[in-house]
Amino acid sequence: MYDLWLGQWLFPSMIAADELGIADILHQQPAAADDIARKLNVNGLGVATLCDLLVCLGFLSKTKDAYSNTQYGNKFLTSASETGWGAIFRPLQAGENARKIVDSIKKGGCHIASDGNTFSEMWEEGAVTEQAAREFIPRMHCLILPTMRKIVSNKLFAMANSVIDVGGGSGALGVALAEAGLQCKYTLFELPAVCTLADEYLKAAKAANYNMHKGSFFTDHWPMGHGVVFLSNILHDWPPSVGMSLIQKAYQATAPGGKIVLQEMIMDEDKTGPLIPVLFSLLMFINHTAQQFTRSELFAMLETVGFVNPEVTEAGAYYSLVTASKPLI
Repeated sequence: MYDLWLGQWLFPSMIAADELGIADILHQQPAAADDIARKLNVNGLGVATLCDLLVCLGFLSKTKDAYSNTQYGNKFLTSASETGWGAIFRPLQAGENARKIVDSIKKGGCHIASDGNTFSEMWEEGAVTEQAAREFIPRMHCLILPTMRKIVSNKLFAMANSVIDVGGGSGALGVALAEAGLQCKYTLFELPAVCTLADEYLKAAKAANYNMHKGSFFTDHWPMGHGVVFLSNILHDWPPSVGMSLIQKAYQATAPGGKIVLQEMIMDEDKTGPLIPVLFSLLMFINHTAQQFTRSELFAMLETVGFVNPEVTEAGAYYSLVTASKPLI
């Protein structure tokens, strides 16, 4: 399902690259994303994200931070090529997804919204309305619940006496814990409007050992002393500096000897694969002006604030679990 869902961005990405003229710029000489962005007067992260996808698809190559056209990029994406697909791309520029990509790169993302307000703004301001929650949370619930049902088999959840699910949306982790018969205390840390909806999911799953901590993980107090602090699909919504501040808060909330658990789609170290995480990173840029991360980036963030022994395990549906421990002393 992720292949079908995220695959919708493949051809629109080609249309966007043609409209921006990326291959024509690179036909002259290799260039870094920031150099391309300066020539086009657009967002550098957006250019890098799109170019990394084009590398993954075989139309560009990447050496360190510099991009070049491959033979396929020169053949199909440059305006001077007699086999260039510009005549096919141009009539499709008005398509919704192509416009979202181009507009995001020109303006800096943040296209997912409710009633005129972006979700990024509402989350940051702690002002998600019940209407917005009922639009967004069911989407995330169906996407993430199957993965939650798999990851609760990880022994760290069976051994934990308490788990706090930071920004846990529908409470899908709590639903999976209840279905698995695990007895650890589950706390959902979410905005009030989201907690109202999550309570419905948890009651339907007959979850009993749970409570809601209503508030913003940006501005409100984090409950302390948890054996597991869980952040699923949180860091990819924000710039790395914001992610660092959240991991610092998570460190304070983790009991000595406890663990932080991050659930994310992880990209290769050069950020040009695998395909689905790269497409997901494009979607995060479109929606939030943000990105997916590499393994080394996540490890560095965790170790910077004091976590030790970071590890990665596969979690299904292209996701990984990144875990690290808080020292006993």
